[in-house]
Amino acid sequence: MDDLIQEMIWLGTSIRRKREQELSLARSQIKDLQELRQSVSRVSADQQNASIVALKRDIEKMKAESENKLKELDKFKKEVLVERDRNAKMMQDLHEKQSEMQKVFPRARYAVNMYRDVSRIRWQSQLDDTDVKGFTCSKSGSKTFKFDTSKQSQFFITNSLWDLVDTDST
Repeated sequence: MDDLIQEMIWLGTSIRRKREQELSLARSQIKDLQELRQSVSRVSADQQNASIVALKRDIEKMKAESENKLKELDKFKKEVLVERDRNAKMMQDLHEKQSEMQKVFPRARYAVNMYRDVSRIRWQSQLDDTDVKGFTCSKSGSKTFKFDTSKQSQFFITNSLWDLVDTDST
C-alpha cells in the first residue's frame, strides 16, 4: 500500500515536472518568437515573406509538439485517476478486513484461552523456531518440556504433550 502511495506521489511529481518543462519550453518559444518578430521588422519584404513561411512552419511544429505534450499530460492524469481509484478500493478492502478481524479476534482469543485452561500448558517464548518449550501445571506440581522440531515429528510432539497433560490430571 505504501508502494502505491509512493507511486501516486511520484506520478504527481512527474506531472508537475512535465508541466513546468512544457511551460518553460513555451515561454522560451514565445521569447524566441518575439525576437524573431523584431528581427523580421528589420528585414526587407522578400526576406520577410521567407521568414514568415519559416515562422509558420515553426509555429505548426510547435503546435504539434504542444498537442503531443497535452496528450501525454492527459494520459498521466488518467493514470493518476486509475491509481487513485485502485487505492480507494484497496483502502476499502483493508477497512473491511480490519472489521472482519475485529469480529474474529475475540473468538480466537476465547478458543486459545479455553485450550490453555483445559490442557494447563504454559508456553515459553523462544527465539529459536526449532524448539517447542514450556511447562504443564497440575496440583502435583509442574513438569517442563522441550522438543526439537527438526529432530522430532509433530505427531510425536503432540502425543508427548497429551501424555504430559494426562499424567498431570490423574
